[in-house]
Amino acid sequence: MDVGAMTDRNASARAECDRRIAAHENQVDEDLNALRQLDERWATFRQVMRENVDRFEESGHAVGTENYGVQHDLAALRELGAYAERLAREQSELSGEASRTIRVDGEAEIERLRDERSRLPWD
Repeated sequence: MDVGAMTDRNASARAECDRRIAAHENQVDEDLNALRQLDERWATFRQVMRENVDRFEESGHAVGTENYGVQHDLAALRELGAYAERLAREQSELSGEASRTIRVDGEAEIERLRDERSRLPWD
């Protein structure tokens, strides 16, 4: 086999490794961005729920809390608000764990690909 063909094959193998590294880096970035967007949506949901609970609380007090129906509805609303807050907090924790996992796994795979590329012959 001639040297030119080997050099072309080696250059092609290095280019393929570079492409795989870049593709994996892009995928990690996309995954992390998707998690950031999900976190933003949950933060918005949390804020909207908090504002709505506050508005209904004010309305309930304006109507009069001595009414059993109002008391019942306010208690249910507070419970719903607390549940939504807990869900949002848990989602944030899960998202943080997922982000860490994606970063760690992504870095390990990129390092593995770089190591693989470094072992390719240059001639």
